[in-house]
Amino acid sequence: YDYSETNMVYTLFCAESELSNEDIIISYGDIIYNDEVLDKIINNDSKIGVVSDKNWFEYWEARMKNPLEDAETFKVDRDGYIIELGKKAYNYNDIEGQYIGLFKIRSDIVSKIKEFYHSLDKSILYDGNDFNNMYMTTFLYLVSKEVAPLSPIFINNGWVEIDQPSDLKYLQYLKTKS
Repeated sequence: YDYSETNMVYTLFCAESELSNEDIIISYGDIIYNDEVLDKIINNDSKIGVVSDKNWFEYWEARMKNPLEDAETFKVDRDGYIIELGKKAYNYNDIEGQYIGLFKIRSDIVSKIKEFYHSLDKSILYDGNDFNNMYMTTFLYLVSKEVAPLSPIFINNGWVEIDQPSDLKYLQYLKTKS
C-alpha cells in the first residue's frame, strides 16, 4: 500500500516494531506545538492522554467562516473520560474542546493496543471507511471501549495545523493562553 490509499492508523502500524513498551507520544505530521503543550503531555500519567484545545473556537473562527463546517465533536463524561471525538459536530454543545492530533499511550498498555488493532475485523467499515482507511479518532474511540479510557489533556491554544503555506499566518496561536 502507499500513502494515497491508506490513512493514519494503517500508517502508524507500519511502524509497529517501533512501538515498544515505553510511553509513546503520537503526533500528526501537520501540527506544531509549543514546549508547554509538550511538557503537559509528557507529564500526563493517564493510560491514554489525548490533547484537546479548550480555546479552539478562536482559532477555528480565524481560519474559516463557519467553524462548525470543520470542527469535530469532543465530549467528556462525568468521570472525566472522553466519550466521543472526531464525529461531525452539528452544534457547539457537542464540542468541549478540539482534538489536535496529539496523544500519549502509557507503556503498560502499548502491547494491549497492538493486540487490539490486530484483533479488529478487516472486512468491515469503520465510520464509513475500510480498515486501511480508518481515522485515528475512530480507532481511539474503539480503544476507549475495549482497552482503556481516554483522558483529555486540555490546553488553551499552543499549537497550529499547517495544511498549506498560508496557514503560517496563524503562528500566534502557538502562544498558550491562560
